[in-house]
Amino acid sequence: MAFGSIKNFIETENFSISPEWSCFLVDNGSLRAESTLHLRKVACELGGFLEIPVHPVSLLHSSKVDAGLLGGMSAQLLEPMVSQFLKFPEYQNVLVVPQFFGPSRALTDYLPERLDRLRKERGEVEIRQADCLLNLEDDSAETLAEVIKDRVLEVIDTNSKECQLPQVVLVDHGSALSGVNAVRKAVAVHLKEILSDGIHDLVDCSMESPDGAEVVENPLLSEVLPHLSPDYPVLLAMMFFAEGKHAGRGGDVERICKESGVQNWFRTETIGNHPLLIQLLAKRAWDAV
Repeated sequence: MAFGSIKNFIETENFSISPEWSCFLVDNGSLRAESTLHLRKVACELGGFLEIPVHPVSLLHSSKVDAGLLGGMSAQLLEPMVSQFLKFPEYQNVLVVPQFFGPSRALTDYLPERLDRLRKERGEVEIRQADCLLNLEDDSAETLAEVIKDRVLEVIDTNSKECQLPQVVLVDHGSALSGVNAVRKAVAVHLKEILSDGIHDLVDCSMESPDGAEVVENPLLSEVLPHLSPDYPVLLAMMFFAEGKHAGRGGDVERICKESGVQNWFRTETIGNHPLLIQLLAKRAWDAV
């Protein structure tokens, strides 16, 4: 079975960053230990590309996780962590790299406000915020499609008899912002193209639709599943960074599938530790400095 591939625009880049920068990898935060453990692993791998230490931090929530579930080391939040860092007499410039797919309000409002407050603490320190993963002006949508393609093929290869010609459902968390939902839609276009010979069809949807959504036509997973053909297996392509409340075992996505009545369904692993995704984070960091 032949599947397409896209020449990746980051494969040959050198992302080494000057040691005058200290890098903080930030996610939204979670009350699940799995998310913090994932972020720590990605930070280590990202540091290998940048050739500087990368500190894993969250915007919210994660500091409440029991340290006993995190190897005895509590999760850190961005603002107090950077504030403490800025108190050292010898300082470095600060680079904040978001682990976010699209321009959520956390990146356009919440994070810039916090960084502005931190700049006032040490005006001589330069603090920069890297972009989110998707930029419609480069090939990042194709890169994300390549990442998810690999996850899809892993499931098809492992379940070669039961998962032939699946109906692929690309599912993300969902957002009230059209710019964030556009990420999933852009990835879906490329993913359908490169998987076309080995799948029955591909649709995209969100796990949930927060109040105040700008996009009226943003299908939900619970709405899509009942309309799929019973003649083909269903394969959920998980557009989530890590397992947790939503994407983890027994999480919201799994619950929705069970409640839908669909019998023959599979799901991919999450994508946060895929090498191409970490390289894309590295490119965003490199571009920022």
